Amino acid sequence: MRTQLPIQLALALLLVVPCARAAGQADGTPIFVSAAAPAGGDGSSWSTAFQELDSALMLAASQPQSGDVWVARGRYVSRQHHIPGDPRSASFLIAGGVRVHGGFRGDESSFAQRAGLFRDTLLDGDLGVGGSDHDNAYHVVRARGACVLDGFTLMNGNANVASEARGGGVLCEPNQGTLLRLSNCYLLGNKANQGGALHAMLATAEIDNCVFLRNEANNGGALFAITSSVAIWNSSFIRNSTRTGHGGALMFASIGVRGIPNARAMNCLFLENESTGNGGAVHLGGSQFSSGLGIFVACTFTRNSAGGSGGAISAITTTPTPALSLVRNSIVWGNSAVQGGDQLFGTQYVSHCDVQGGYPGTGNIDVDPQFVDPAAGNLRLAGGPCVDAGLDSFTLPDQLDLDGDGLIFEPTPFDRDRERRSVGNVDMGAFEFGTP
Repeated sequence: MRTQLPIQLALALLLVVPCARAAGQADGTPIFVSAAAPAGGDGSSWSTAFQELDSALMLAASQPQSGDVWVARGRYVSRQHHIPGDPRSASFLIAGGVRVHGGFRGDESSFAQRAGLFRDTLLDGDLGVGGSDHDNAYHVVRARGACVLDGFTLMNGNANVASEARGGGVLCEPNQGTLLRLSNCYLLGNKANQGGALHAMLATAEIDNCVFLRNEANNGGALFAITSSVAIWNSSFIRNSTRTGHGGALMFASIGVRGIPNARAMNCLFLENESTGNGGAVHLGGSQFSSGLGIFVACTFTRNSAGGSGGAISAITTTPTPALSLVRNSIVWGNSAVQGGDQLFGTQYVSHCDVQGGYPGTGNIDVDPQFVDPAAGNLRLAGGPCVDAGLDSFTLPDQLDLDGDGLIFEPTPFDRDRERRSVGNVDMGAFEFGTP
């Protein structure tokens, strides 16, 4: 049985540090939304804000240059059906060119003043009977084209019917040129057959500074991606699970072009995810023509479990093209699997990592990583063998521009806490030693 985390430390694990400026944030007059605004507003200011987010999204999509939507804290439920006559098809549609930013207090005059109330700005899929998911929205959000979703809690989506089975929290619509930037978001308690919180097919997803908590699916408890490009930076996956399949947190299939991993994770935490099949945290699978190919750098995997193989990561497929996992500067410790490979299983290339039980590869060690308080879920380093044990050259480029300096080819400068990494001798794992 799982150890119950103390409330205060469990909440600390959910830390999302506000970014000074989110990707895609443009200058100009935004459209304002506030659940507390008087009825009849036109969205032109906080005092005349739209009460409903649907209204602002439709207005933003209709404008020639689209634009920014600012949303104040409050609870928002969509009433826009994308299947006529089906109330569960209600979802917030973010169209190409639209950038939606939440977490405002409701009196800010500039984006830099945003209060960061991300946990209080709710996009809720609970449409009908409260606490029952049988009538919840299939998808809380549908993303179409190049768009930004930044600063929200997305909760209670339930994509559980054959025609709407993917992405309870967010569905990246396929064949729509979808390039979603998801930042500063909590994705909580969403369900689906594939990708409880997020599903991407024939799409691109860029994720930074997000927390995926208690989402579930048949495959890919938090996220399922197929024939897509996915970059995940500075994010946490906690207690996500599968009901019948693989990848307690992540499942990647048919990802990788000419040996280049199109699934990339940097500075990510994977804690207490569960799979009934392979890959307690991550499963890399495939199809007849291509397979999962992923790289994980400066990540921490602990207390994940699989009913099949690969307590942390499984990279295996029966198709002709093998699945492959590259693991660098990471900690893989305290995971378990029923059928083998408590930590890693399948085709794995591992370097400069701390892996319990040991693993072949340059710079790998098998020593207690000395977490600050592992029983309570505080996986920062208290010192010990993982400090200065990584290799700087493995650090992935800052392709999501986390520091906002416009340079995407420099090494990623931060750890999971958005504290600066050491230069010369980076640490193993998601947290650099000495950060708060």
